[in-house]
Amino acid sequence: MPEQETPRFSLKPYVYFLAIFLAVTAVISPAVIGGMIPAEAITFVGLAGLGVTIALSNFLFLGLYLLLLTVTAYSVQPGAPENLFLAVLTGVILAVNALYVILTLKAPTPTKDFEAVEKPFRAKKAGQPVSTVVAPIRKPVTKPTAAEKPVEAPAAAPEEPAATAEAPATAPEEPAGGIPAPTGEGSDDPNTVTILWGSETGNAEGLADMTASRLEENGISAQVIDMAKITAGDLPRFKRVLILTSTWGDGDPPSNAVDLVEGLQKAKDLDLKGMAFSVLALGDTSYPQFCKCGKDFDQMLEAYGGHRFFNRVDCDLDYDEPFENWLTGVLPHLKKQAVAV
Repeated sequence: MPEQETPRFSLKPYVYFLAIFLAVTAVISPAVIGGMIPAEAITFVGLAGLGVTIALSNFLFLGLYLLLLTVTAYSVQPGAPENLFLAVLTGVILAVNALYVILTLKAPTPTKDFEAVEKPFRAKKAGQPVSTVVAPIRKPVTKPTAAEKPVEAPAAAPEEPAATAEAPATAPEEPAGGIPAPTGEGSDDPNTVTILWGSETGNAEGLADMTASRLEENGISAQVIDMAKITAGDLPRFKRVLILTSTWGDGDPPSNAVDLVEGLQKAKDLDLKGMAFSVLALGDTSYPQFCKCGKDFDQMLEAYGGHRFFNRVDCDLDYDEPFENWLTGVLPHLKKQAVAV
């Protein structure tokens, strides 16, 4: 797995800060003009708010920001008592920043899951323990070695078939058309919407459960299936499919979706002309392969004849709003499909 890359700089937090600062200034300006609040209050609110914004967006810049404030404060008011507090705070923050940089350089940065947002895992039902998806241990596939040649029997021995070593077991034949055998997991009822999830940390799984609940509330039968429990050979059985998946590392599928993705890539004669599908992809725009796994599913299902009834939605770290927009968009189509089936 590649190491985590440095996130791209984003202006979004600073735009929010500016909007909030202007709003606060507009509210307290009458009091400042009337002498009820000192004029320095606006400056303090602005400097403090900018410091909080920097701390939340990139903590490593906070020490430099405070250092600049300290130098400016000593230049304007050398004898101000609050300057000492500001200088001490600056020193502490700079020390923390330096320690963080040293530790980061010494230790390799852990790989980040695209969907690993700093949000609590949404369990299927409140109070249930959170289950962790463990990557399956893949045993290396080794080809059988050729058996050693048998030692020839002496000429005087009776003419019996020479004892030979057992022939190596032949590799299993490739399935027809490269399509792996179906597992039979899940119902193939055409009125049931199949929700397939691929997840490394649980966010996509949580959204899949939420999707199923919303469908059931709208009178639509739904089943949630872990991608690890099916193969590409199962897909033709499902007529209405919703894919919810994250992307792991730099463009790889999550561990429970690896076999399904590989099966789709190797399949030759897979026919999905009877499938209607839509994809929700979780990702992180700070990575070059943004939402790649979701994009791959979207392209492969269409390539095998599937009908995309609602366009794929790619989600950044804050996925609540795009997820809601996607779900609101697919619901009317699923209701119409249920009537048509």
